[in-house]
Amino acid sequence: MERTVLSANIAALRKHLNMKQSAFAEAVGADQSYISKWETKNSEPSARPLARMAQLAGVNVDDFID
Repeated sequence: MERTVLSANIAALRKHLNMKQSAFAEAVGADQSYISKWETKNSEPSARPLARMAQLAGVNVDDFID
């Protein structure tokens, strides 16, 4: 399954922040299992964790998605 830009951005942000999935999950207010699913394109985050990830990346949500 091909990764989306969003799933690649989530993985890249987590790695840039040098965080394991569990710590990243805590930072964005999600369960660790969701981080794995988001990074492999098996699921997409809801609005709140998506907004938190964009904030951590220093960009708006639209830029983080694309």
